[in-house]
Amino acid sequence: MKVAVSFILFLSLLLISNLCGTSNSDSSSSPAKFEKIDPTPSPSASSDSRSPSLKPYLSCKFEDDLQIVETTRRPKSAEKFRLVETASGNKTVSVLDGYRVMFAYPNTPYYFANIKVEQSNAQDYTSDKEMVRSQLQYSASTKQATKIIYQDKTLYNGYESYGIDRDVIDVGEQIGTHVLFSAADHVIITIYFLNQGGENRKFQNIEEYRASKEKFLDRYTRCLKNNTAGATQDEANSKLDGWHGLFLDQSTPEDAIRLLRKPISDKLDRLHIHVVDKWVSAKHKEKLFRILTFKKIEEVDQVHLAFIDSKLVMISFNLGTLGKNWPVRSLVDMFGIGFTAVKKIPKDGQPSEYESTVSSNNLRFSENVYHMVAVSTRSYFYAYVADQNFFRMFARNAGLNKTVADTTRLPGKVITMEIISRRLGKTEVNEAVR
Repeated sequence: MKVAVSFILFLSLLLISNLCGTSNSDSSSSPAKFEKIDPTPSPSASSDSRSPSLKPYLSCKFEDDLQIVETTRRPKSAEKFRLVETASGNKTVSVLDGYRVMFAYPNTPYYFANIKVEQSNAQDYTSDKEMVRSQLQYSASTKQATKIIYQDKTLYNGYESYGIDRDVIDVGEQIGTHVLFSAADHVIITIYFLNQGGENRKFQNIEEYRASKEKFLDRYTRCLKNNTAGATQDEANSKLDGWHGLFLDQSTPEDAIRLLRKPISDKLDRLHIHVVDKWVSAKHKEKLFRILTFKKIEEVDQVHLAFIDSKLVMISFNLGTLGKNWPVRSLVDMFGIGFTAVKKIPKDGQPSEYESTVSSNNLRFSENVYHMVAVSTRSYFYAYVADQNFFRMFARNAGLNKTVADTTRLPGKVITMEIISRRLGKTEVNEAVR
């Protein structure tokens, strides 16, 4: 009888243990998978009247398809505070309202980031901020499975940030924790960057993680800034041309170095502009521009960033080997603007003739290379395209060329590309002698 009772008691304890479960953030357990993706905020997120100031934090999407896949509101019954561990013991941080916001890439069975957006009590915000900073500093000072690197005050588009990161990937569920502070509405945003599984992972080593993290922090804070200013993310992006979190007429050399790390070259030089140079001031031929050059940024072998008056005015890409180049048909999706396939621009061709949201083409492809041109309200776009498909090259050489009316079927891949600010366009001011 005693044996039976003991056995039943053992089974009960085992069941309870399995239901509760424990986790260790420093263990090498695999990242948490999600089974159900909710692409829209829960009804309570839009219908509940509590803390309307949190709504701008619930809608962001990015050009590489990273998106919010789940939002969960903090229960009304939850305590109005949370505990944080510091060197002087556990401290409280006020939480009047909050959301958990999960970011992920399509076709990736893991979250990229877990974000906690929390509304502090206005009277407690200064103290809350100090407690959260103390928690990060304490975490960096305690013994962990890996070295923890503390990042002191950094500004991202007006948001004050602090953070900690491991010095290696694939240890524990989190690789980094970064906090953003919004003093205007007393909101604290805690971003947990999560380790990735082996399937469709977005970073392969610690350097790639750091670049991904910096890119996300820049894009996310830019989105928040636009949202809180009353503009939707689509409206904000439609007014900006850029790449990798850098935008023409806005980004500075310091922004570029923060996002892309140390350049391989930093010098004063002229601009090298092709095909659309007739629309640009002759001053682009003078050595007036600060040129930062970076190598091996994701799929780009080399990129040149040109600045004048500390503002980005041109981005020049070299896509390198053919296997890494962008398919020409992807340009519309990448930049949200229509491109026109041309051999050259007529002498009297005007930028307005190439302003369109729909791509066009009437070329008969008798050549293995051609040009793509586009014009937005802010920028000129130029791409040099090569088609090295053996069978199409043979057909063209045999005179079997044909018109490709459907631009989604344009052959070839982008070899080089330039995005030039219209700030450099020909005007009386730009053409005036310095």
